[in-house]
Amino acid sequence: MAERQAILDRIQQLRTDLNASTFPRGEGLPCDLDTFILLLGGISSLRKVPGMEEHMGFAPDFRCSDEQAGQVRGHLEEMFGITDRESLLAACDRLFSTGLEYAQFLSFWAELPSFEEGELSPQGLEVFRACKDYAATFRDIVGEKGFYAWDIGERIGLLRTACACGIITQGELRAMGWELARLATDVYSSWQEYALSSLCGAVYFLFVQSGRQEGGLQHFCEVNDHCIRYLFFEDSSWTRFNWYAFPQKQFVLREEDVKPLLSGWEGPVGCMATDRIMVEGKPVGYMYREEPGPDHDGDSGWRFFAGDEDEEYLSNPEHMGVYSLNVLCNYSPDIEEHLTASYGTACFRGEDGSLQREER
Repeated sequence: MAERQAILDRIQQLRTDLNASTFPRGEGLPCDLDTFILLLGGISSLRKVPGMEEHMGFAPDFRCSDEQAGQVRGHLEEMFGITDRESLLAACDRLFSTGLEYAQFLSFWAELPSFEEGELSPQGLEVFRACKDYAATFRDIVGEKGFYAWDIGERIGLLRTACACGIITQGELRAMGWELARLATDVYSSWQEYALSSLCGAVYFLFVQSGRQEGGLQHFCEVNDHCIRYLFFEDSSWTRFNWYAFPQKQFVLREEDVKPLLSGWEGPVGCMATDRIMVEGKPVGYMYREEPGPDHDGDSGWRFFAGDEDEEYLSNPEHMGVYSLNVLCNYSPDIEEHLTASYGTACFRGEDGSLQREER
């Protein structure tokens, strides 16, 4: 318990120092999305990956030499089992899920448990309770925001490493980074909040990874505390740039203008559409239906495009959004007759202006 208290004292001191310092509130440099993604991985960017001659820092297009790339890929495979995009994503989910675990703990503290403890095995119950007890150490600091910042930063670091050695492309990195940036802005509103969540999450992460052994956690806390202080007080990356805010889209149709056009539909209503339709008002020129993954119960599988979007446009996730099928029917009513088509169906707008099914 002495180590736990020492860790808590250090984190509380960081909070005091951050609150006492004068940071430019909205007066820093504008932060674009690509810069924001790099900054979210600030702590991981300070580490030197085995096989690299230097740490990645905030270089937007950091690449390894061919010789270094082979060494880095060997490191990723040996340490994390990462050999391709799929194993990379699996490793991220396996290693960095402290935010989701904390969300489960929150449900129990609120006496609205997300599952019944009786569903766990005796060993699983012991692990769950030990982790919940340790996470409660930081509850007064992170509140309901939890440990997502640690997961975000570490995932970005791993994604950047994979991109640097050629496992994923720069476009894939940006798309995955966009999702993490969206999560960050949904949960946090400042670099100070993000930093405290990162440090608390770091300690909890090592507690879990070490088999719930508390010895040695204090040093890990100190290392990450030094990184955060460097990013605030020396390098100043987390004070030089403003916290990012995703731009609000101005849709062609206001919410009150949307009419209930979709009738008799009994399936999932979620779909995706580009801003060429929703913001610029172009009619649906191409649509296809893919089978959603097992974790996307509300997804109909339908994807809608104006038809003139190029690869560069579509590689930017900001140009896509999630909507309901009824909303899309308000933009292009003639899509409704095709919505019951099976997965794999695609339709295009022909020269006569009507939507026609592609032949398979």
